[in-house]
Amino acid sequence: MKRIAYLLQDKEIETVLLKFCKDENLTPVAVEKLPYKESVLLFISDDHAALDAEFSPDARLCLIADSVRAGSRYCTLNRNFTETSLKQLMDELFHGGRLWNMVKDINFTCSVKEVVIGNNLSEVDRFVCLITEDILHFCDYSTLEKIRVGLSEMITNAIEHGNLNISSEEKHEATEAGVFRDLVKARLADERYKNRLVRCRVGVFADRADFIISDEGGGFDTSELPTPDDSECLLNLHGRGIYITQAYFDKVTYDAKGSTVYLVKRFG
Repeated sequence: MKRIAYLLQDKEIETVLLKFCKDENLTPVAVEKLPYKESVLLFISDDHAALDAEFSPDARLCLIADSVRAGSRYCTLNRNFTETSLKQLMDELFHGGRLWNMVKDINFTCSVKEVVIGNNLSEVDRFVCLITEDILHFCDYSTLEKIRVGLSEMITNAIEHGNLNISSEEKHEATEAGVFRDLVKARLADERYKNRLVRCRVGVFADRADFIISDEGGGFDTSELPTPDDSECLLNLHGRGIYITQAYFDKVTYDAKGSTVYLVKRFG
């Protein structure tokens, strides 16, 4: 039987939840403390501090899908929520339903996701759209487009230069010769590189979006990074993607190895 775990102090909320579980043939699991790592459909709590997420002070109820920490979407329910609200929330979380402007007592608060992508360059744009869909709750569409451009550049770099170990010089020469796709195909067939992954952690909050993108390559010399005021990078094949991303994000930094990049975009 599918389970919903909860940590609640408000007995009125617990009453609604327990009736919902009974009506939907779900098993309620009362939890005494966090973290809680067992597999559940939803984790429901009114303990903001324990959830370790950025909720508004007046948020009544916090809901997390999939797990308590990673791969989660955080929402709040207003005081007058009903069983129907919970049904619609579950439909949104698990089946792609949409709550925007439809359910007045459910508000999207923030999301935290940890996702991976293989080395298929043709899937990068679709992947970026999927991991950024929640951002529309908090910013205009033109800002979202810039975020997506920067992320596409960084994930493409992580695949090409990180996981597939293609240097900037190799890419330049292969592109000039019209054989870059052949070079990528050869690296994808190489046992040393083909199974590497790019990991992306995404945090979307009311005031900002945070991204951590890591590849499994050997890294690079971060001292060679372009600076935001070096407009000549737009004319170069090497470093252009990083320069564009620096222009679109408020913060772009790398770890010492050069295989993990940290991005921050503030809203408003």
